[in-house]
Amino acid sequence: RPEWLIAPTNFFTLGPGDSVELEVLGEPTSRTTLLVGPDGRIYYSLLPGLFVWGLTLTETKDLLEREMAKYIRAKPEVAVTLKSVESKHVWVLGSVQTPGIYSLSTPQTMLEAISSAGGVITLPGSSSGLPDLQNSFLLRRGEILHVDFHGLLGRGDLSQNLYLQPDDFIFLRSSTAKNVYVLGAVALPNIVPYADDLSLAGAIASAG
Repeated sequence: RPEWLIAPTNFFTLGPGDSVELEVLGEPTSRTTLLVGPDGRIYYSLLPGLFVWGLTLTETKDLLEREMAKYIRAKPEVAVTLKSVESKHVWVLGSVQTPGIYSLSTPQTMLEAISSAGGVITLPGSSSGLPDLQNSFLLRRGEILHVDFHGLLGRGDLSQNLYLQPDDFIFLRSSTAKNVYVLGAVALPNIVPYADDLSLAGAIASAG
């Protein structure tokens, strides 16, 4: 779809796990890092917990200034900077150098995400040296998007270089190894070597 190739223009919004740096301008000692809690709130000084889940950095700044003005005679000016992102991720797994979960704080394409994961592993057992691109996929909200991985990674066809959305799942299937991925709410998200006698319970147990 043409819209999949257009960079998102909406601003980043905060969510649980994100952290921001706050500084009251003119007060160098006021600089501090705030974490968005599981309840979507940040806690600063004497202010009550402020609900910032879904707010942009500008909206968060305005909210802080309004609330602080209730306790400070002079109108405060606050600088809010994004420090780290834990609420929005993409998954890049399979035949890449560093499979894992990567933060999505700015618009990012598939090639950029694969590059962040160290790039594609060259496979000596494959005729092309590439993973099994025919059976690789991009999963979005439970739907497999029809991406030509051969065109993207084999021929450099940028018409297949989609912009990613939070929780997108890129999987480059190995043409040699057989693995099972155990992800999500487990103690140790992990790659489990496939075996004929591997059960669902056994795979989950191996991930703690």
